Amino acid sequence: MAEKLIKYYKYIREVAGYTGKIDLATSTKIPSTRAAMEPDS
Repeated sequence: MAEKLIKYYKYIREVAGYTGKIDLATSTKIPSTRAAMEPDS
């Protein structure tokens, strides 16, 4: 579950830092702490 979303969070963290991670959480409405529990689409 959530392998894609977790990969996105790791990638964004490396590329854009903490601000990018926050932007991703805002746009997906899924915080990184809940990303592992969400199903991949």
